[in-house]
Amino acid sequence: MRIQHSFVSATVLILTLCVSVLFNACSTASRSKEVNRTRAITQFVPYSVHFRRTPTKGADPYAGPGGNDYVAEKLPDARFDCEPLQSLFKDIDLDGVRKCLASISNQVDVLYRLSRDPAPAFTLDENESVPECLKKGLKEIPVPREIFFETVEESRPVCYAGRLNIEEDELFWVKLPIARKALRLSFPLDAPPNSDAETVLLLFSWAITPFWNDTPRSIPSVFVPDAVCDACLGSKNRLDPSAPPPRLWPY
Repeated sequence: MRIQHSFVSATVLILTLCVSVLFNACSTASRSKEVNRTRAITQFVPYSVHFRRTPTKGADPYAGPGGNDYVAEKLPDARFDCEPLQSLFKDIDLDGVRKCLASISNQVDVLYRLSRDPAPAFTLDENESVPECLKKGLKEIPVPREIFFETVEESRPVCYAGRLNIEEDELFWVKLPIARKALRLSFPLDAPPNSDAETVLLLFSWAITPFWNDTPRSIPSVFVPDAVCDACLGSKNRLDPSAPPPRLWPY
């Protein structure tokens, strides 16, 4: 009986290893192209950023005809469902949030937890230490699925896109809610925003926390052709190649 039990255990172990190797091989093959075309972007132009936050997964432009990823669940519009950065926070009272952030003088850490589906967002983890004005005015921080932006390389503007990694907290396609990313904010702020533009930029800096890699501090991004960038950002919002290079963000 011991010999039979050992044989069964060894067989199970071998089968498990085979499945693991096969899964890793398939995963590696499917993502090799994406890794090869990814750039680590450390700074970009903030005021022309556009985003996508559709509740359904879009089509993969690198998929072949007939595949599940060849057609989006909902076809995008002529601008690829891109929206200007300000629209991400259209449901937030910017003036109220600005006053709230400036009024928090006590030392307190506030935690937001990331939910990725259907539309990603940071949701406030409420407890007795959370300031009331945050509970009322900033219970949720919308998070984009994708961001489109310009940066400067060799003195010329280049367009890129970064996206939220929706598979990062998954194992064998099963979501692991315990592994959700969190946004921890420490108050009081060193420099509270003084205008709507500064408030939008601050909220945006919090919203794209999941996009950043820590080492090096960068956003994994893919190159976007000019035709797609024009459609998404709008040609009037793009950098003028003949103008002096703009100040890039984060400053």
